[in-house]
Amino acid sequence: MVDLGGLPASRVVIADYSITMRGGGQHDRYLKLKENPFAHISKNYHIPNPENGDPFIEDMPERDKWGTALCLSVLEHVRNPFAVFDGIFRIMRPGGLVILSTEFSFPYHPSPEDNFRFSSNGLKILAEHAGFNILEHGWRLDINADMGIKEIHTGVSQEIKSVYIAMSKGQLSEGIKSNFGLPKRYDKDGNEV
Repeated sequence: MVDLGGLPASRVVIADYSITMRGGGQHDRYLKLKENPFAHISKNYHIPNPENGDPFIEDMPERDKWGTALCLSVLEHVRNPFAVFDGIFRIMRPGGLVILSTEFSFPYHPSPEDNFRFSSNGLKILAEHAGFNILEHGWRLDINADMGIKEIHTGVSQEIKSVYIAMSKGQLSEGIKSNFGLPKRYDKDGNEV
């Protein structure tokens, strides 16, 4: 399993917007993990990230290596999304599963760059261009600006919408498990939520 552009547990922050919408403070929605984000699925997964000296997704040298790939909140930061999808296709094994999510509407957040926003149909076009078999695609988050979420630095109400796509290189392999559950999450004080 590969987590493309992911971060190790020490740097991962998950935003659970429902906490703020239920009356929690704006900072209460940010949760931390004490283990790598997908260690509960695979203890031996790889997290390549150019910030750590790894190649960019489109430059990864592997061919047909990975059976499962995640690419979460990364695509908005790349320079050429077509090249990234082609790179993901190249490194996946035939029958491999890819789950990718990215922003449709979200405040500017350079890390180190913030270049694009995507619709669900835009992801479908990128996937088809690369040769993927599309399993499903759609909205992941759909939070309107009047739902109580504010930008932390400015206090301005914000809309948060994201999209996802699940795709495979050819026919999806048999035996891919579908119910893994979520890892334990912790608030800013270290309490499990």
